[in-house]
Order: sequence, then C-alpha cells, then structure tokens
Amino acid sequence: MKKTLCIILAALMLLCFVSCKNDEIVDDGNNDNEIDNTFEIGNENFEYEITELNTVRITGYSGSYDIHAVTVPGDIGGIVVTEIGDNAFYYANNISAITLPDSVTSIGNWAFAGCTYLTGVSIPDSVTSIGVGAFYKCVALKDQKLPASLTELSEYTFRDCTALTAIEIPAAVTLIGDSAFWGCTALKSVNGMTGVKEIGAYTFNGCTALASIATTAVETIGEHAFNECTALNK
Repeated sequence: MKKTLCIILAALMLLCFVSCKNDEIVDDGNNDNEIDNTFEIGNENFEYEITELNTVRITGYSGSYDIHAVTVPGDIGGIVVTEIGDNAFYYANNISAITLPDSVTSIGNWAFAGCTYLTGVSIPDSVTSIGVGAFYKCVALKDQKLPASLTELSEYTFRDCTALTAIEIPAAVTLIGDSAFWGCTALKSVNGMTGVKEIGAYTFNGCTALASIATTAVETIGEHAFNECTALNK
C-alpha cells in the first residue's frame, strides 16, 4: 500500500513539474518574434516585421503572376514603414516598377536583386542608405534615379544591369564601392561625381560602352576599376 502511494505521489510531482515547464514556454515573450506577419492589399502580400524602434521593415513580397507595378504602403496598422529589408523583393520576376513611400530611410542588401522585369524604383530622398547588390542583375533597368541624401554607393549595387545606359551620382556620395557597375555593358555615361573621393576595385569592370565620366574630385581609384572600358576617352 505504501509503495503504491509513493508511486502515485511521484507521478503527481512529475506532472506538476512538466506543467510548470510548459507555463514557462508559453510565457516567453520571444515567441512572438517567430510569427510571420503579412499585410494584404488586394492580391498583394507584404511580409514584414516590427523593428526595435517600433517601425515596420518589409521583409518579403508576393503578388499576381502577371507583370505589375507595386506601391509599398507608408504604414501597416498605423505603424510607419521605414525599411526595405534584405532580400525583400529578391528575384521577384513579376514586378515592373516599385514606388517607395517617403517614410522609408533604408534599402537592404540584395533588396531588388534579380528582378528581371524591373524598369525602375521610385526612391524618395528620405533614403540615406542602399545596401550591397540592391539592383544586382536587374537586366531591364535602363536608368535609376538615386536619392540626393545618399552618401555611399555600396558594392555590387548595379552589377550586371546590362540595360543601364546612364546614371547620375548625387553630390553627397563620396564612395562608389567595389564592383558597383561591373558588367553594365550598356552604360555610356556617369554624371555628377562632384563629391566622389574614392572609386573601389573593379567598379566599372567590363563597362565596354562607357565613354565619359568625371573624376576631378577622386583621390583613390581601386585596382582594375576601369578594366575593359574600351570606349572610355582618356
């Protein structure tokens, strides 16, 4: 009898312990971070997360299979959209144009990379940073206006944008990163450049149509920056 009672008490204690552990897991506030948030507008779905500053970062997108333009909302549920996150529109091959709201201040790495039908992104002057490879292999991009507030052009920003014919570098930009325009075979002119002090390695590598570029303010040019620029007037 005593042995049976001991077994029952031990079982009850074990159940109590498991229940307490489960309560600890349920109460863990970090679990909310594992939930994927989505915001729907018609047949468009924006994936997003709330930042530490209580703003919205767009992290992904899906929409109609037909080629279409996209307008990113300025807020979601009353919370302001301030960031286009890394890979947010990565290889979204159904998008022809994107308009960003004036609230956005940064564009992440590879944000629009591989968008083969993308002809342009309307970027407000509120944007101060554009990440690595943001327009990598956007082969339909013929020209792209950069925000006046931009101070640096990151590595691989326009690499292999084979339809890009001209670009205006804002006066505030002081650095053009490595391989930023590598393989832009249709690029004929680079304008602006008044504040650029450094051009990275392989920046214009393979830009065979490049015929003019102003480098009066440049102090440092990386290795092979103008490799295979056969049309460049020297």
